[in-house]
Amino acid sequence: MTLKGDIIDNKCAGTQKPKELAEFVKTHPKACALAPDCVASGYSIFVDGKLMKFDDISNPKIEEFLKNENSKLQVSVIVKDVKGLLSLESIANQE
Repeated sequence: MTLKGDIIDNKCAGTQKPKELAEFVKTHPKACALAPDCVASGYSIFVDGKLMKFDDISNPKIEEFLKNENSKLQVSVIVKDVKGLLSLESIANQE
């Protein structure tokens, strides 16, 4: 399935109240998502008011994508649902 949304690290997502998360992802900087503690927490994508977590195999792929100078947190991903977690097949900046 294809999803369009905002990448956020699980550490920062966990500090927000659910009702405030939509506004928070708009201002969350990519540099924070690449901070060591944030990288270690793994990643999720915020889509249509819902936070969806990636599996452990996908997290390093997302980190590598974010390290690209031209990458953004607003992405389009192709994923599979594996036991309630997202398995990343591809990731690109939203157009």
